[in-house]
Amino acid sequence: MTARICAWCRGPIPDHARRDSVTCSKRCRQARHRFTTTVGTGTPVAHGQPRRLAYADPPYPGLSARYYGTHPDYAGEVDHAALVASLTADYDAWALSTSAAALPEILALCPPGSRVAAWFHGSRPNKLARRPVSTWEPVIYGGAIAVAPGQPDASRLAARRREDALIAPARARTTDPNRVIGAKPAAFCRWVFDLLGATPADHFTDLFPGSGGVLRAWEAFAATQRDTSPPADPTRHTGATRHAAAEPQSLDLTGPVSH
Repeated sequence: MTARICAWCRGPIPDHARRDSVTCSKRCRQARHRFTTTVGTGTPVAHGQPRRLAYADPPYPGLSARYYGTHPDYAGEVDHAALVASLTADYDAWALSTSAAALPEILALCPPGSRVAAWFHGSRPNKLARRPVSTWEPVIYGGAIAVAPGQPDASRLAARRREDALIAPARARTTDPNRVIGAKPAAFCRWVFDLLGATPADHFTDLFPGSGGVLRAWEAFAATQRDTSPPADPTRHTGATRHAAAEPQSLDLTGPVSH
């Protein structure tokens, strides 16, 4: 008999659990419910051309060695010039997280028209510092759809108010065995999807999956489209993807920063 896998922590579901159980414990069931409920679902799209969307949450400049060591998604400082070039060339809309300290440097690499949104996550535990403690992080984004109600493409936008600022605390997902420092909460993920005007029919790539939380959020967001769409063509690339599946293998974003 094939072992059942928990839909949250990816561990085995005990043999004595109910046959319809999708998680291994009450703790995982509650964590999964909180996460997916916060993300919510997108409005299904019956027509229109799907867009290619991407989100990048690399180690912030100068912090890779301190926080991530040899994590396979990072492996050293990220060449942000190459990263921005890839985002703008390969995707219809994109979002890039960075630090407040690095914002001027990274924004200078972005094309004209790029916008800056703010995530206010509050103060993290820390020792007394000589300088003000940063309580927010910028998200640079481009290619977001701006459609007035009543225009033909208005159906692509979720029936939600889209704002360029989010107030949401950052808390560690203690039930997630793949959690990493800086993993983004469910509310942040949905906010980014809304910033970009995402619909469940779009193709989404997380360039630095880390804990996998953003892809988990996209799966929840896109669930309604899968439920109402005809069977997928197996020869087409759809849905949430990891960096290796969607990017040219010759693109190397790690190594010495070039700016």
